[in-house]
Amino acid sequence: MPTLPSLPPLKHRLACRVLELTQKLSMVGAWRWAGVMTKLLYPFNSDLKRTIQNNIAKTLPDQNQPQLAKQCFRHTLAFGLEAGSVWMKPLEYAANSITKIHGLALLQQAQASGKGVLILLPHLGNWEMANQFIAPRAKVVALYKPHQNQQLEHYIYTARCRAGVSMVPTNRRGVAQILRHLKSGGVTVILPDQVPESQGSSVLVPFFGHAAHTATLVPKLAKSSGAVLLGLVCARDEQGAFEVHISSAPSTIADNDLTLAATAMNSYIESLVRQFPAQYQWSYKRFKTIPGGTNESNHNI
Repeated sequence: MPTLPSLPPLKHRLACRVLELTQKLSMVGAWRWAGVMTKLLYPFNSDLKRTIQNNIAKTLPDQNQPQLAKQCFRHTLAFGLEAGSVWMKPLEYAANSITKIHGLALLQQAQASGKGVLILLPHLGNWEMANQFIAPRAKVVALYKPHQNQQLEHYIYTARCRAGVSMVPTNRRGVAQILRHLKSGGVTVILPDQVPESQGSSVLVPFFGHAAHTATLVPKLAKSSGAVLLGLVCARDEQGAFEVHISSAPSTIADNDLTLAATAMNSYIESLVRQFPAQYQWSYKRFKTIPGGTNESNHNI
């Protein structure tokens, strides 16, 4: 008898069903439901709650930590509930959810310069919205690593491509394509605070006062391409709509010394996070490995 194909893991199937359901929510509705869910779920000692609390305590001791952690919990839920609208509704829907744009002239000037434009997009606000904002304004090529959930991967890849973004693999060939694109005056978007897959492609520099293996891809591309460096944040407002904030990133990110360059990059990311501290992905395991090869607890970024 022929072997029947195995079903995807239950958690993968559930994730896709939830995504399909969230397509019915408006952005405002997603924000409101995130508020309701926070009231219901936050009193419980969940792993998500502990991770957020521990990371904020580690990195932002000067903040009102209990309040900030609860706000971050809501923003984290909102990001998930917004996915259906961002990935599956018509492109103009997400674009119309952006009510204000700050610093658009910086992007326009960078494009007019004839140089490539390298946009740093931290895990802050709703970074998936960036494709809907940037793609209509520029020819974008971006690195992409397939998701392990194959059905969810289909949704994500399709959503990013339909926005007009050309996706290339996260390997040497893909990086070479990005570099050629930048040298020809194109635009690329990179998540600069990803945990590097290999310590050989990173340096150990401070991030919010703690050592973190930091990928050197952005500094290397910046140095080799001579691209204009910008940062972008698509931040949620209190009504559930979005404001885009574009700013100039420091030229020291292109320094020959990769340690200095990565330090400058992390410092810049910190400055963006401090503007919207509740909207950073504090559940991300940013400090996966510390000096000596010791793995930190899963309750770290």
